[in-house]
Order: sequence, then C-alpha cells, then structure tokens
Amino acid sequence: MNRLSSLILLAFLIIIATTMLPAASLEGEWILVEQHYESGSANILDQEQPLSLELKLSDGLLMAKIRVSGEKSVVYDWPAFVNDAGPLPITIEERNEDLQKGIISVRYRVKPSPDDDLILSISEEYSLTESRDALVGKMEVTFMQGEAKRGSFVLHRRFERKK
Repeated sequence: MNRLSSLILLAFLIIIATTMLPAASLEGEWILVEQHYESGSANILDQEQPLSLELKLSDGLLMAKIRVSGEKSVVYDWPAFVNDAGPLPITIEERNEDLQKGIISVRYRVKPSPDDDLILSISEEYSLTESRDALVGKMEVTFMQGEAKRGSFVLHRRFERKK
C-alpha cells in the first residue's frame, strides 16, 4: 500500500470513528451541585432546597421539568420562578436548544409582586461538558422598573448527571 492510499484509509477510518461516537445528550436528570455568584467562589447551594433539571425528548422536542426537593418534592415545567408562596406566572421570551451541541437556553420575565412595577428579566444558558456528565452555565437576573435597569446578578451553576 502506498503512502497516498494509507492516508486516504486513515482519513476514512477517522471519519467513521467520529460518526460512531455517541451524540451529546441533554436527556436525563441533572442535579444542581454548585452555584456561586459571578465574582464569588463560595458555593451558595447549601442555602437552597435540592434542585434538579429533568430533560427528556418526546416526539423530537426537548421537554424540561424542574424538581424542587425538600419535605415534599414538587415538579414544575422549566423554566419556572418559584418563591416561598409557590410558582409565579412567567412570560417566556425565547427558548433555544441545540441537541447536537448539547446547549439549552431560555429568556423569560416574571413579576414578583402584583403591587409593584418591578419585573425580573431572567436568562439561563447551560451546555454539556466535554465529558457529557455535567451541564454548566449561568443564570442572570436583571431587575427592571419600566424600561430602566435597576441592577442585576449572575449565578454560575453546575448540574451533574444523576447516576
């Protein structure tokens, strides 16, 4: 076999090997294991109830649920905004997923109090790690009053695939 034939065969084998690798899969149950503010390094997760993100493909669509565990486990459609009184109505502005790249994102708004003109504009984006065992990303919350931005914060988050 000459050098050119060997290179062609090698290229062919590489193509076949890469197409046989399992696709990045967002499907599964993801447990929130780390959460910290943008500039911080302290994991603030111990201040929250256990949280998991459940992703499942159904008829080609990615269905998402959020599970809040505690004395009682409660499941909501994702995205959801839950305070001590329970879930609040949200308006989804945009939701995207790229199943090939292992990315899911959403942008939504919520009005925490009917007696106030404060609106929370929230964006979340998570991507599958190279090892496919974690989703990493961030949640950004911006406080809006009318059209004026009144402040914001970012939470960096890491979810690990439930074993």
